[in-house]
Amino acid sequence: MGFHPGGKWEVKRWPADHFTVLARSLSERRGFRVVVLAGPGEEPHREALRRELGDRAAYLPVLPIRETVAVLSALDGVVVNDGGIMHASVAVDTPTVGIFGSSEADIWFPYGSFGPFAAAYEPIECRPCHLHACGHLSCLRRLAPEAVEAKLVSVLEAAKTRAAGR
Repeated sequence: MGFHPGGKWEVKRWPADHFTVLARSLSERRGFRVVVLAGPGEEPHREALRRELGDRAAYLPVLPIRETVAVLSALDGVVVNDGGIMHASVAVDTPTVGIFGSSEADIWFPYGSFGPFAAAYEPIECRPCHLHACGHLSCLRRLAPEAVEAKLVSVLEAAKTRAAGR
């Protein structure tokens, strides 16, 4: 299972402790091994997970985009913040859950009807605000790891069903 905890703006990065809770649940309850990816300049987000998860996950170095996409295509699924890697994951048909904070999933994640893909966001009164900075980040903090896990299980099941029908 791939995790990409990076993102250009804080309003697009689900908290590291939420990724940690999700990783522990996926490994302990579902037997998944987590692989953490990072892009250039996103190493601190990868390292935040390493501090919490230790050897419960594998941590890839920053890779060129072609290699990153090759890794994405080999994963069972991906949980990724809204950004370019999310779109790349969908492009290679990897079951994907895209995390949304301030931006609008209806606009930036039109993939739900095309495959095993789902947007995860918390519908709170101030979102979508489309801001690049925020003082409270409630849209991300309130998005529970259990809700993201439920979306992930759903897209993985959809992928299995789709594969069985081929």
